[in-house]
Amino acid sequence: MRKSIVSKAKIITLLFILAATFSCTKEALNDNTEPIAGKWFLTSVNGTDVSDVECYQDSFIDSDGTEISFFLQDREANGDCTILLNNTQLLTIQEGFYYIGDEALDFTINGNSLTWVVDAEATLTFRK
Repeated sequence: MRKSIVSKAKIITLLFILAATFSCTKEALNDNTEPIAGKWFLTSVNGTDVSDVECYQDSFIDSDGTEISFFLQDREANGDCTILLNNTQLLTIQEGFYYIGDEALDFTINGNSLTWVVDAEATLTFRK
């Protein structure tokens, strides 16, 4: 059986941060030329390639530069897919930094690669 790559505690922390910031607002920029714009598919978790792994290959981030949508799944030990995150938030971009409410997202975009440092133990990499 395959052990889940993303721990439940990390996902609960992420969900808490997103839930806490859901009611926060900042004026979002409307610029579709932002590097974040587009649909990004999950390719690795903490350096482990998951691009061909069921459940993970359906996970994505999608943004138009003013909103950001998250759809992240995890693969359970029994092979079942569990939805970890499925929501859309207003996105604020200020001086190259990305925010949901007052919370900064640790995104690094290099061409068609987006790296998201979720916390000290979880790094997700996406590709357009």
